[in-house]
Amino acid sequence: MSYEFSIVVMTQSEILQSACWDANLRSSYPPSNDDLAQLLSIVLQTYDPASAYGIAIKPILTEWNAPWAALLRLNEDGNLVCVFSTDESLIGRIQSVEMPVTNLFGSAIRPDMVEHDAASSIFRSLTDGHCRTSIAYLTIVHGKERFLILLAGLEGGKPFRIETCEATMAGSLLASARAMEMLHQSRRERTELEQRLAELQARQDELHLKASHDDLTGLPNRSFTRTLVEKRLSHRGLEGRLALAFIDLDDFKRVNDTHGHSVGDELLRNVAERLRAGTRDSDICGRIGGDEFVICIDDPHRPIDAAAIFSRISELVGRPFEIENQSISCSASIGVALYPQQGTTFEALLRAADTAMYRAKKRGKGGLSIGE
Repeated sequence: MSYEFSIVVMTQSEILQSACWDANLRSSYPPSNDDLAQLLSIVLQTYDPASAYGIAIKPILTEWNAPWAALLRLNEDGNLVCVFSTDESLIGRIQSVEMPVTNLFGSAIRPDMVEHDAASSIFRSLTDGHCRTSIAYLTIVHGKERFLILLAGLEGGKPFRIETCEATMAGSLLASARAMEMLHQSRRERTELEQRLAELQARQDELHLKASHDDLTGLPNRSFTRTLVEKRLSHRGLEGRLALAFIDLDDFKRVNDTHGHSVGDELLRNVAERLRAGTRDSDICGRIGGDEFVICIDDPHRPIDAAAIFSRISELVGRPFEIENQSISCSASIGVALYPQQGTTFEALLRAADTAMYRAKKRGKGGLSIGE
């Protein structure tokens, strides 16, 4: 016999109102093997653990018609975990047991009142000391799993152990619900682990950014700029197709002295933005000192027209900046070293570009000197 089910997640009220328990099944005791197969299918398709446990003990709840019920599972620590209850606030609650829990699950024959007292004690703890004498309980053992069902509000006076033909079937259903809960927990833990790993990766990226980039401008710092350029230099076939420029702002000290360090910092940020705007995403643009910047450009397909590229960058930097409602004029002296004519390493190219920059500065502000 095959079954089709559309309900996968149900609330506690829907369970208690027999949302998944049709009239024919409810009127047949004990349920048939086909009924059991149908319930197993529903349990395994229910992604909410509490609902799955509620479905598993539905025959017992229906048979005894108790207004209050709780299902507890004995965990590895010897405590009881509430996995289903008509009082949804109890679900997930971990209940320590003052009396030895073996009084309920042990195989040794013990006086009935010992069991009764243990069940009453657990009930009072769950209900914050509320005293109710009409308590019934049922212990279910299936493999390594131990479950305790508590029912309250029944007729009958003192606590008593339930004897029901549904216990064996409930054991199979509860074991299935437990397997589903463990799968659900595994998925949740995997999701939490993935989220934690993502957080750690984001933190690592943040730390790397702080260690490798300039706090003020966001550009690569001197150390990371060296790393990036050296990686670029490791590629062969760049002869005549790579240039490194050393850029030094003219009279930056005067800006700081005249307008203050806040304006000076804002000027550096604005210069960095214009340098990024004047270069490609593939180019390297870094800040290596107070008012000193480096740009490395390369083109593996054609020789570089360094004069045109860095003349445009010089013109961009030379435009006035609007900072704190003031027009701030600035220019940059630029020296350019070509690979491999002026050097084959980052430090060699940087020294050559620095020397060329000073030659440009001697000619006047905003000068450009290439490969001399």
